Amino acid sequence: MLLMSPRRMYWSAVVLVLGLLTTALTSCAVPQAPSGGPPDDTPPIVEQATPETGTTNFSGDTVELRFTRHMNQNSLAQALSISPPMDGRPEINWSGRRVQITFPEDLQPNTTYILTLDTDLSTYRNVNLPEPLVLAFATGDRINRGALSGSVMDTRANAPAEAVDVFAYPAPEGAPPDTLPERPAYRTQTSAEGTFSFSFMQEQPYYVVAVDDRNRNRRPDPDEAFAVPPVPILYAAPEDEDLPMPDTTLIEEEAIADEVRNAPPDAAADPETAPDETDLPAADADTTQATAPTETRPALLDTLSLTPAIPVDTLTTDVPGIDGLETDTPWPSSIEAPWLLTSIDTIPPTIQRARARAATHLQVRFTESVALDDRAPDAWTLAAVDGGTIAVQDVWMHPDSDREVHLATEPLAPGRYVVTPAGVMDRSGNRAPAQPDSLEVDPDLPTDGPELRFESFTPEAAATDDRADRRAQGQDEAASEDEAPPPPDPEVLEPGTYPEVQFSRPPPAEVLAERISAADTTGAARTVQPTTTNGTTVELRFDPPLDPGEIVDVTVDPRGLSEEADSLLVRRVQRIPRDALGSLAGTAVVEDADDSRHTDGPIIVELYRGRASDDETPYRTTEAAEDGAFLFEELPEDTYRLRLFVDVQGSGRWDGGTITPYRPAEPIRWVDGTEDVRARWETVIDDPIRIPLPRP
Repeated sequence: MLLMSPRRMYWSAVVLVLGLLTTALTSCAVPQAPSGGPPDDTPPIVEQATPETGTTNFSGDTVELRFTRHMNQNSLAQALSISPPMDGRPEINWSGRRVQITFPEDLQPNTTYILTLDTDLSTYRNVNLPEPLVLAFATGDRINRGALSGSVMDTRANAPAEAVDVFAYPAPEGAPPDTLPERPAYRTQTSAEGTFSFSFMQEQPYYVVAVDDRNRNRRPDPDEAFAVPPVPILYAAPEDEDLPMPDTTLIEEEAIADEVRNAPPDAAADPETAPDETDLPAADADTTQATAPTETRPALLDTLSLTPAIPVDTLTTDVPGIDGLETDTPWPSSIEAPWLLTSIDTIPPTIQRARARAATHLQVRFTESVALDDRAPDAWTLAAVDGGTIAVQDVWMHPDSDREVHLATEPLAPGRYVVTPAGVMDRSGNRAPAQPDSLEVDPDLPTDGPELRFESFTPEAAATDDRADRRAQGQDEAASEDEAPPPPDPEVLEPGTYPEVQFSRPPPAEVLAERISAADTTGAARTVQPTTTNGTTVELRFDPPLDPGEIVDVTVDPRGLSEEADSLLVRRVQRIPRDALGSLAGTAVVEDADDSRHTDGPIIVELYRGRASDDETPYRTTEAAEDGAFLFEELPEDTYRLRLFVDVQGSGRWDGGTITPYRPAEPIRWVDGTEDVRARWETVIDDPIRIPLPRP
């Protein structure tokens, strides 16, 4: 048995205690990820509201909400809207999961108020509402029961438009207003399925528009996508009395208890389930006189959402308070045809910055992507601030930067200059205005602009040519540098495509003539006609055009125009053979073709190649014959999609209408699914493609 002295036992105990303390402190100091399952993506729910939805005779000035989750408090101010609109901002006070919203002004008597929380509202874990929540109450003994519903489609993506604002403007005269009011009377948002609904509205006609309100100012702006209604006026008819009234009452206590019981192990330390730290004062005492709704209500999760589509309710009787309304005027409260999201780009590009890159080279950057409609140098104006005009010698763009235009000029002396653009437009055809911009020429700038260099050849596949390496190694002394390498397998040119040569800046015509040539497989020369729209990308067209299946060797001499090039480049190209192409045919008809408002124009058929993408243009476009027949010929084997519209405006492009004055969108139809085109086959769409017209 080992014996220890009392002194030694004392110090051993001290060491043991210190070791245990160190271990405990170390384990506390090291941060560790909380245990548990996957992140909680449960959306928030209002489990209690004061007053409840449907309450009448409310006389307070504060609304109180309690959520099932701790919320991102900053998101509430942006997500909240009040109808009728109020001057000023409400006061918002949070305590844990509870919030009090105090109105900025006294409530009007005998008025229905609607508080809408849109999908910008999120939890502290950034889980957003899937669709808007609504709280409605009345200061009188009657609450409005008018309702509207509809849906919004993104015509570019052929998909529901999610989280788009929908504004309802009163139209007491039964017609869309010539000028929109400063603020809408009611506002909501679309769901993930693109649907929307209004409830508790004043029963009257409305003009309803959808807006992608990116700046959150509650009104349409010129650069925001929008959708006009399929019909000019909708009527907020009273909801079917058999439908349950949306509500914000307490969720059943058992459901909340189950939620707490099923919380993850770390829930005790989670602010989602932690008790409120402080209590807000009780809601305004005047609310005790309010009359709560008495009908049975469903669970809150189902009711605080977009109201289901309301059956069509057409007016056949006089509407009180609206003079001159014909009794047989149909105004639906919902409509099957969707609102079609579109955008009208009316904002022209302007100069963002102009600067001198050299004494003979200016770079002008615009506010958006642009193209050159006219490369005439004399259309631009360049003048010194102290007097005198300087000649612009050339204008070009490079595909690497679609916002920059380059100018070659006479040598500029140091000083300040003013440049005025011309021949520049954006993708929507808006021309840059002749607004001057100033720039400074520094005396330390180089004299010359970018050197003329050959950059690339399209198609990009190059001939295999290792003769330069073999010459350097003395293995191919007989080979000549002027001898073109053997051509590779041909690159196939689809209909409407041509070989291209890319330069750093516009090449003179003599350079193109000296350095580019073509010959067929027998060695006979073919005439090449270089063309360019931006000045640096040169398209090589043949005269006469290539026949289907014809093969041509194009030779480019880049020596001296490229640091890497020391020999000729050859591209063998072949116009796609006719037996590698197919066709697609079909017939288009317009439903209710006797409606001249929507059918007074040809049917335009757009063909899109491949699967859907966010930013695309039609691969081909054609106009259907009078009997609706259309045909696309010489199509490469691939998958295609179709979009058809009635060109009422005669622009050749689909027109989404205008908000003021109201003009409906042109009828349009995306064909569901895709069509596979096979070589040597004509793919025929058996059933006529029907373009629907809006109907109640």
